[in-house]
Amino acid sequence: MADLDQSIDANHALRVLVIAQSPVAELGLTAMLEKAGFLVLLGGEQGFSDSVSEIDTTVPDVVVIDARDSSDPEQPDNFPDRPTIFLTDTAPNGEDVTSGERPTAWLRRDARPGDVVAALHAVIAGLNVVDPALGEREVASGDGQDELTSPLTVREVEVLIALADGLTNKAIAFDLKISEHTVKYHVGSILTKLEAASRTEAVSIGARLGLIAL
Repeated sequence: MADLDQSIDANHALRVLVIAQSPVAELGLTAMLEKAGFLVLLGGEQGFSDSVSEIDTTVPDVVVIDARDSSDPEQPDNFPDRPTIFLTDTAPNGEDVTSGERPTAWLRRDARPGDVVAALHAVIAGLNVVDPALGEREVASGDGQDELTSPLTVREVEVLIALADGLTNKAIAFDLKISEHTVKYHVGSILTKLEAASRTEAVSIGARLGLIAL
Protein backbone atom coordinates (compact mmCIF):
# COMPACT_ATOMS: atom_id res chain seq x y z
CA MET A 1 0.00 0.00 0.00
CA ALA A 2 1.25 3.49 -0.79
CA ASP A 3 2.48 5.60 2.09
CA LEU A 4 -0.45 7.85 3.04
CA ASP A 5 1.49 10.30 5.18
CA GLN A 6 5.08 10.41 6.36
CA SER A 7 3.97 11.45 9.87
CA ILE A 8 2.04 8.20 10.33
CA ASP A 9 4.07 5.32 11.71
CA ALA A 10 4.71 3.01 8.77
CA ASN A 11 4.63 0.00 11.12
CA HIS A 12 0.90 0.20 11.79
CA ALA A 13 -2.15 0.41 9.55
CA LEU A 14 -4.01 3.67 9.22
CA ARG A 15 -7.04 3.53 11.51
CA VAL A 16 -10.27 4.32 9.67
CA LEU A 17 -13.55 4.66 11.56
CA VAL A 18 -16.50 3.61 9.38
CA ILE A 19 -19.93 5.03 10.23
CA ALA A 20 -22.72 3.65 8.05
CA GLN A 21 -26.51 3.73 8.27
CA SER A 22 -26.94 0.17 7.02
CA PRO A 23 -25.18 -3.16 7.60
CA VAL A 24 -24.74 -3.61 3.84
CA ALA A 25 -22.90 -0.29 3.46
CA GLU A 26 -20.81 -1.06 6.54
CA LEU A 27 -19.78 -4.48 5.24
CA GLY A 28 -18.92 -3.08 1.80
CA LEU A 29 -16.77 -0.26 3.15
CA THR A 30 -15.07 -2.55 5.66
CA ALA A 31 -14.14 -5.12 3.00
CA MET A 32 -12.83 -2.45 0.62
CA LEU A 33 -10.73 -0.65 3.24
CA GLU A 34 -9.31 -3.82 4.80
CA LYS A 35 -8.32 -5.07 1.34
CA ALA A 36 -6.40 -1.81 0.88
CA GLY A 37 -4.53 -2.46 4.14
CA PHE A 38 -6.35 -0.15 6.54
CA LEU A 39 -7.37 -1.02 10.09
CA VAL A 40 -11.15 -0.57 10.17
CA LEU A 41 -13.01 0.57 13.27
CA LEU A 42 -16.81 0.39 13.24
CA GLY A 43 -19.09 3.17 14.48
CA GLY A 44 -22.21 1.05 14.43
CA GLU A 45 -25.72 1.91 13.29
CA GLN A 46 -26.65 4.25 16.15
CA GLY A 47 -26.72 7.38 14.01
CA PHE A 48 -24.44 10.32 13.37
CA SER A 49 -24.85 12.25 16.63
CA ASP A 50 -24.32 9.23 18.87
CA SER A 51 -21.20 8.25 16.93
CA VAL A 52 -19.20 11.14 18.38
CA SER A 53 -18.43 9.00 21.44
CA GLU A 54 -17.18 6.25 19.14
CA ILE A 55 -14.70 8.65 17.58
CA ASP A 56 -13.46 9.74 20.99
CA THR A 57 -12.93 6.19 22.26
CA THR A 58 -11.46 4.56 19.16
CA VAL A 59 -9.19 7.50 18.21
CA PRO A 60 -9.17 6.93 14.44
CA ASP A 61 -6.86 8.67 12.01
CA VAL A 62 -9.65 9.19 9.47
CA VAL A 63 -13.46 8.95 9.61
CA VAL A 64 -15.45 7.58 6.65
CA ILE A 65 -19.18 8.32 6.77
CA ASP A 66 -21.83 6.81 4.55
CA ALA A 67 -23.79 10.06 4.61
CA ARG A 68 -26.40 9.41 1.91
CA ASP A 69 -27.80 12.96 1.92
CA SER A 70 -25.26 15.77 2.38
CA SER A 71 -28.07 18.24 3.17
CA ASP A 72 -28.29 16.95 6.75
CA PRO A 73 -26.99 19.99 8.72
CA GLU A 74 -25.78 17.88 11.64
CA GLN A 75 -23.24 15.89 9.68
CA PRO A 76 -20.40 18.43 9.18
CA ASP A 77 -20.52 19.93 12.68
CA ASN A 78 -21.11 16.99 14.99
CA PHE A 79 -17.69 15.39 14.57
CA PRO A 80 -14.30 16.19 16.14
CA ASP A 81 -11.52 17.71 14.08
CA ARG A 82 -10.42 14.53 12.35
CA PRO A 83 -10.03 14.14 8.58
CA THR A 84 -13.40 12.97 7.30
CA ILE A 85 -14.68 11.43 4.07
CA PHE A 86 -18.39 11.77 3.34
CA LEU A 87 -19.92 9.29 0.89
CA THR A 88 -23.10 10.90 -0.40
CA ASP A 89 -25.36 11.17 -3.44
CA THR A 90 -25.88 14.93 -3.20
CA ALA A 91 -23.37 17.75 -3.55
CA PRO A 92 -22.37 19.69 -0.41
CA ASN A 93 -22.65 23.45 -0.31
CA GLY A 94 -19.50 25.56 -0.24
CA GLU A 95 -19.79 26.34 3.47
CA ASP A 96 -19.85 22.64 4.37
CA VAL A 97 -16.63 22.12 2.44
CA THR A 98 -14.67 25.13 3.66
CA SER A 99 -15.97 25.55 7.22
CA GLY A 100 -14.08 24.10 10.15
CA GLU A 101 -10.47 23.06 10.56
CA ARG A 102 -10.67 19.40 9.66
CA PRO A 103 -10.02 18.45 6.02
CA THR A 104 -12.93 16.73 4.31
CA ALA A 105 -13.60 14.80 1.12
CA TRP A 106 -17.01 14.41 -0.49
CA LEU A 107 -17.42 11.42 -2.83
CA ARG A 108 -20.34 9.61 -4.42
CA ARG A 109 -21.55 6.57 -2.51
CA ASP A 110 -20.68 4.42 -5.53
CA ALA A 111 -17.13 5.81 -5.75
CA ARG A 112 -14.50 3.37 -6.97
CA PRO A 113 -12.21 1.89 -4.29
CA GLY A 114 -9.23 3.67 -5.84
CA ASP A 115 -10.98 7.02 -5.52
CA VAL A 116 -11.77 6.40 -1.85
CA VAL A 117 -8.14 5.48 -1.17
CA ALA A 118 -6.98 8.58 -3.07
CA ALA A 119 -9.35 10.69 -0.95
CA LEU A 120 -7.78 9.19 2.16
CA HIS A 121 -4.41 10.35 0.85
CA ALA A 122 -5.82 13.81 0.27
CA VAL A 123 -7.47 14.43 3.65
CA ILE A 124 -4.45 13.09 5.51
CA ALA A 125 -2.42 15.68 3.57
CA GLY A 126 -4.81 18.38 4.79
CA LEU A 127 -6.77 18.81 1.55
CA ASN A 128 -10.49 19.37 1.03
CA VAL A 129 -11.82 17.50 -1.99
CA VAL A 130 -15.19 17.29 -3.75
CA ASP A 131 -15.77 14.66 -6.43
CA PRO A 132 -16.66 16.50 -9.66
CA ALA A 133 -19.34 13.83 -10.20
CA LEU A 134 -21.30 15.48 -7.38
CA GLY A 135 -21.50 18.66 -9.42
CA GLU A 136 -19.19 20.72 -7.26
CA ARG A 137 -15.64 21.98 -7.72
CA GLU A 138 -12.84 20.66 -5.59
CA VAL A 139 -11.84 23.25 -3.02
CA ALA A 140 -8.26 23.79 -1.93
CA SER A 141 -7.57 24.08 1.78
CA GLY A 142 -5.09 26.49 3.29
CA ASP A 143 -4.79 30.25 3.66
CA GLY A 144 -4.82 31.13 -0.05
CA GLN A 145 -8.23 29.86 -1.14
CA ASP A 146 -7.44 30.56 -4.81
CA GLU A 147 -9.77 28.71 -7.14
CA LEU A 148 -8.54 26.90 -10.20
CA THR A 149 -10.27 27.34 -13.55
CA SER A 150 -10.08 23.56 -13.96
CA PRO A 151 -9.93 21.78 -10.58
CA LEU A 152 -7.59 18.85 -10.03
CA THR A 153 -9.12 15.41 -9.85
CA VAL A 154 -8.60 13.22 -6.80
CA ARG A 155 -5.95 11.20 -8.65
CA GLU A 156 -4.15 14.35 -9.81
CA VAL A 157 -3.98 15.57 -6.22
CA GLU A 158 -2.47 12.22 -5.26
CA VAL A 159 0.15 12.54 -8.03
CA LEU A 160 0.90 16.13 -6.99
CA ILE A 161 1.55 14.97 -3.42
CA ALA A 162 3.94 12.34 -4.80
CA LEU A 163 5.72 15.02 -6.87
CA ALA A 164 6.14 17.07 -3.71
CA ASP A 165 7.79 14.03 -2.12
CA GLY A 166 10.29 14.00 -5.00
CA LEU A 167 9.15 10.70 -6.50
CA THR A 168 9.98 9.81 -10.10
CA ASN A 169 7.29 8.77 -12.56
CA LYS A 170 8.36 5.16 -12.13
CA ALA A 171 8.09 5.37 -8.34
CA ILE A 172 4.70 7.08 -8.56
CA ALA A 173 3.47 4.38 -10.94
CA PHE A 174 4.62 1.68 -8.52
CA ASP A 175 3.03 3.33 -5.47
CA LEU A 176 -0.29 4.08 -7.17
CA LYS A 177 -0.34 0.81 -9.14
CA ILE A 178 -0.78 2.57 -12.47
CA SER A 179 1.36 2.69 -15.62
CA GLU A 180 4.13 5.23 -16.19
CA HIS A 181 2.20 6.41 -19.24
CA THR A 182 -0.77 7.21 -17.00
CA VAL A 183 1.51 9.05 -14.58
CA LYS A 184 2.88 11.15 -17.44
CA TYR A 185 -0.68 11.96 -18.49
CA HIS A 186 -1.60 13.09 -14.96
CA VAL A 187 1.59 15.16 -14.62
CA GLY A 188 0.85 16.88 -17.92
CA SER A 189 -2.70 17.60 -16.82
CA ILE A 190 -1.44 19.00 -13.50
CA LEU A 191 1.02 21.31 -15.26
CA THR A 192 -1.73 22.56 -17.55
CA LYS A 193 -4.30 23.15 -14.81
CA LEU A 194 -1.79 24.89 -12.52
CA GLU A 195 -0.26 26.76 -15.47
CA ALA A 196 3.15 25.51 -14.38
CA ALA A 197 6.20 25.16 -16.61
CA SER A 198 7.80 22.36 -14.58
CA ARG A 199 7.12 19.79 -11.88
CA THR A 200 8.95 21.98 -9.36
CA GLU A 201 6.78 24.97 -10.23
CA ALA A 202 3.66 22.82 -9.98
CA VAL A 203 4.63 21.79 -6.46
CA SER A 204 5.29 25.42 -5.54
CA ILE A 205 1.92 26.54 -6.91
CA GLY A 206 0.17 23.62 -5.23
CA ALA A 207 1.68 24.59 -1.89
CA ARG A 208 0.66 28.23 -2.37
CA LEU A 209 -2.90 27.22 -3.13
CA GLY A 210 -2.99 24.94 -0.11
CA LEU A 211 -3.29 21.77 -2.19
CA ILE A 212 -0.25 20.22 -0.53
CA ALA A 213 1.79 20.79 2.59
CA LEU A 214 5.56 21.14 2.27
